[in-house]
Amino acid sequence: MATYGDMKTAIAGDLRRTGLADVIARKILEAIAHFKDEPWYETESSFTEASVADQREYDFPDDFSVLIGDVHVTDSAGTRWPLIPCSIGELDAMRDGLDLTGTPTYYAVYGSQFLVEPLPADALSTFDARYVSNLAAPSADTDVGF
Repeated sequence: MATYGDMKTAIAGDLRRTGLADVIARKILEAIAHFKDEPWYETESSFTEASVADQREYDFPDDFSVLIGDVHVTDSAGTRWPLIPCSIGELDAMRDGLDLTGTPTYYAVYGSQFLVEPLPADALSTFDARYVSNLAAPSADTDVGF
């Protein structure tokens, strides 16, 4: 896999002008920022999190950028199905001041969390999803996988 330094050297080698090292580095970082939420092989990741009885909010991993597809739930029997996506407003309207428990059916993304309704009745299920990992931009010439 090419390093940040390899990329800068290759681009500089394709240009007729010299003295563009700062411009090349800046443009590479701009391209990374532009495409950071796009799913690429190198940036796709997944997570699994156990349900907690009566818990509505679950944290995405620290490197979470955007979901690829939906959040899924797997019950204690091993049956897996997608949760139905909705807005946070729709999720709040479903709740309407009640703490309904049961098998989660709906989810909404809110900041760095996903929220489920109804609340899990037990801790026997797991949630999983694929997502784009928001990797740190390169800073050293030896950095890879950005």
